[in-house]
Amino acid sequence: MKKALLYIALLSFLLVSCTTTVKSEKTYSKNRSLIQEGKVSEVFIAAEDYEDPVLFNLDSGIVDFYKGNYESAVRFFDLADKEMERLSLKSSAESVRSYIENDYARSYAGEDYEVIFSNLFSALSYAKMGNLEEALVDIKQSDLKLTDYQINKSDEESDLTKIVFALTPNPFIWLTDSFEGKPYTQSPTADYISMITYRSLGDDGNAEVDMRRLQEKGINVESDDVKVPEGMARVNVLSLNGLIGRKVSHSARSEHFFGLVDYLPILVPYTVSWPFVEKGSCSVVLTRVDVSNGESFLLSPLEDLTESARKSVNANLRKNYLRSWYRGYLKIVALAATRDAAIAIAYESDNAFAKNLTIIGANVSFWVGVAAVNEAEVADTRMAMYLPDNISMGGITLEPGIYDFTVTYLLENGSRYVVPYYGVEVKENTLNLLSPQCPK
Repeated sequence: MKKALLYIALLSFLLVSCTTTVKSEKTYSKNRSLIQEGKVSEVFIAAEDYEDPVLFNLDSGIVDFYKGNYESAVRFFDLADKEMERLSLKSSAESVRSYIENDYARSYAGEDYEVIFSNLFSALSYAKMGNLEEALVDIKQSDLKLTDYQINKSDEESDLTKIVFALTPNPFIWLTDSFEGKPYTQSPTADYISMITYRSLGDDGNAEVDMRRLQEKGINVESDDVKVPEGMARVNVLSLNGLIGRKVSHSARSEHFFGLVDYLPILVPYTVSWPFVEKGSCSVVLTRVDVSNGESFLLSPLEDLTESARKSVNANLRKNYLRSWYRGYLKIVALAATRDAAIAIAYESDNAFAKNLTIIGANVSFWVGVAAVNEAEVADTRMAMYLPDNISMGGITLEPGIYDFTVTYLLENGSRYVVPYYGVEVKENTLNLLSPQCPK
């Protein structure tokens, strides 16, 4: 009977091992409200609210960029970049552990689009400080990473998938919804920043290469973005709109027969979860830029970052789904085997009361364990929370001088959000870049 009690204790251990850790979002709601009210200067990113250094550095860098603290932003993005590179190897090594516990057992090394935008925001920060050479270094790094993703991303089934298909029923029969996925291997924002930086450095050839890459993606740019007429200056506007859509946990119900009670199989349901990116928060329908000389121009869409994030996350859907399915299946197999072992030992007892009590205890522990497995199985929803929902761009060629600019956003509800720039010195042969943020 002592052996049976040991098995019940093991059931309790398996139950505890299911416990998951959810990242802190202590200040997100408050910060989101401040950003949407145009009070980004009051936003504070607290280190104690973060368990993941990558996310702390990314969020800190993005918010500092919005505030105009470009030197600080560069430092945070550099730290984020180094952490993502270091943790990408550690995260791979922790994959086995995540199949036993949960996806939070893996170090968060950033999604592909977060890796790229760490470099792009760093490049923009250097550009705002007038250091175009350093900006170009970050742009080249982002381009190398995008090329690397194109080479290494494949749609092949993993070895784990093959093993699971060989040993168990088809785990994907419960995945009835259709999710469009696409690896993040192209960024029109990267091409645009690269184009206007090369142009500002007098490298028309590389600027033309970026222009062609943008055109291949369906983005129309003006010839002056590649080569500015003699004696004139080009002003570019790169607008960061809204806030990126949040990752949420999407779930399906799987069920299998586990163990025997009185020679009858028991159908046990369990939860399978994976991350899904919701719609971003942005209500901008049109953006106009007015110049103090009487001219004006409209901004055009450049990149829907939420949509890119959604497809990028969905590109790993099968892997995330399978890991969750396998994890639940393995835990319940262990629970069922332990329960059956305890019951089998209980039947050897001559004490009817002790036998029945042990059998009841083993079954109760089993179902409590199943409930705990389902409760703990949540998707990994960690992400950088303050990236823009989408990005738009435009430009105008002016005579060198000092101008005022008014960026007016028309919102879905018919209201307007205005970002003014006063006394902007527009110079020849340099990057005259405005980067307004519309949080609405």
